[in-house]
Amino acid sequence: MPKRVGTAVLVALVITALTAGCSATSTPTSPSGSGASSVLPADTSAAPYVYTMSDGEEFHLADRIIQKVQAGEPLNFVYSISDAGQPVFSDAIKSGFEDGVATASDEVGYPITPRFIGPVGGGNEQQVAEIRSLLNADQIDALVFNAAQPGPFVDIINETMAAGVPVWGTGGDSPDSNRIGFFSLDEAAAGKLAGEAVASWADANGIDVKKAALFTGDPAGPWAQSRMTGFVEGLTEGIPGVQFVNSVQDPFNTTFDFPTVYANATAFINGNPDVQILFHTDQGVQMLGNAIADAGKTGQVWAAGFNLSPQILDYIADGDIVTTVGQNWHGQASAAAEAAAQFIFEGVVVDGVNAADPYVVTKENLDEARDVLANNGA
Repeated sequence: MPKRVGTAVLVALVITALTAGCSATSTPTSPSGSGASSVLPADTSAAPYVYTMSDGEEFHLADRIIQKVQAGEPLNFVYSISDAGQPVFSDAIKSGFEDGVATASDEVGYPITPRFIGPVGGGNEQQVAEIRSLLNADQIDALVFNAAQPGPFVDIINETMAAGVPVWGTGGDSPDSNRIGFFSLDEAAAGKLAGEAVASWADANGIDVKKAALFTGDPAGPWAQSRMTGFVEGLTEGIPGVQFVNSVQDPFNTTFDFPTVYANATAFINGNPDVQILFHTDQGVQMLGNAIADAGKTGQVWAAGFNLSPQILDYIADGDIVTTVGQNWHGQASAAAEAAAQFIFEGVVVDGVNAADPYVVTKENLDEARDVLANNGA
């Protein structure tokens, strides 16, 4: 069994505890600054600089990366995001990755340069093309990715690993690829926290919740299904008599387009006046709060969901949203950057799925949440 190592990342007022699966079979040479050869051994053909991939083949760190370190040249750590223009999400990940690279560089005593890439507005093909272009130009020495869907990224991740470039993922996984490790929420556990928060709020405020509904932008997404499963479990444990008007297998598909989410939510609220709790698996909760307010249903219908934004926090303050769960994108990206440096410089393998602590926001901690958001810690 691999040795377990804890990685803690401090983000504003949030401490992310990441439990990482690590293995090492030799004691690495401590960096002394006297020469690159003291940082990375010339021979990395033996463990711990070898990793057995999911297809059974062995990963070996690329000779060109070894030679760069021996020559004292800065390494390029690249983060590829699914949407470089999405508010809050992209800023939090970029900030986290840069912080993680800076921390890792200080810890190993070697210069590492962060690079943040990804299409504005999303697009799997463009994201893959950007990665491949840099890979073919030998401009990636470690890759961290965020995949909107798992399938389209399997080939490029495997190509990257085959080229001797180590790969980790955060947020959106491609689990059938040869990526070494992945950092994200335990989606079901995070969804359950949201359900428990709503149940606790209802009890504290004397709200008799009888019916609830599930909404998502990606009905087939494993992450979305896990969040819904967790929410149903958390809410029904706290309010045993609550009934869901739909199921995890049949949620209301709002898409990710905000005007569409708003229109669908408004139609549902007007057509289902007896449903009190609306759970959204992602940032669409913002438009649920908007629709509740515009429909004049404040104090009668409430939303719960995921992610932080100024608008979401405002709707919590106004009483239209009960709770939202921050994914700590900053902490995930930071931990992945540190994992890459640990592998290259210390021979430590942070593999498997590593869970980050979610950040549950309610009226009680709104001020803290606003500080976290202002510091890109969402």
